[in-house]
Amino acid sequence: GIRDIGVTGVQTCALPILKDDPNDTVARFDLACLLYYRGHQAEAIEQWQAINQINPSDFAARRALGLAYEEEGKLEEAVPQLQKAVDLNPDSADTLDDLSDLYARTGKFEEQVALLQKAIARNPKNDHLVEALLDANLIQGKFQAAQDIIDHHTFLPVHRTYTLRDAYRELKYGQGAEAFNKGNYEAALNFFQSALKPPASLGMDDFEL
Repeated sequence: GIRDIGVTGVQTCALPILKDDPNDTVARFDLACLLYYRGHQAEAIEQWQAINQINPSDFAARRALGLAYEEEGKLEEAVPQLQKAVDLNPDSADTLDDLSDLYARTGKFEEQVALLQKAIARNPKNDHLVEALLDANLIQGKFQAAQDIIDHHTFLPVHRTYTLRDAYRELKYGQGAEAFNKGNYEAALNFFQSALKPPASLGMDDFEL
């Protein structure tokens, strides 16, 4: 959220600086953060909006504005701000997560998948991105796309983290339900049984626990 943007050392001298130089985006950003932390969200948003008018390429202001809109429940207004922030800094993992989650919350699953696929193309070994794409496919019932991820990606070993295991089980339950509804009961049984045996490529231990 907006309160996790990591701003420190906000100076209360920002306001007099702005009187001397209204185009000082650093002072505006500091003032916006100070206002936001003191509960003056509307005034803070006005400052971030002003920064974007002065300098449309200001990544920090774009992300802060998007997160502020999101916290106010203005999800449709938050999306374009975070989209621009990702365009400005595609290597920001936190902003990518912000936008991906926002796409999911607003039902923009195709946009979420496209975003994650683009990010994975830049960083194909990023397990976090791959798992997010797996989840996005499962939400849409795209079981074959999810299966392709399981078949072709090897996740790094982790200990006592079972989100991937649960995603694998959800996949097998979904595949089993599809087979069952088509009257293919043997295939359905195989899918359900395979849910108990996650592949080693998921990189997790202690499955039996």
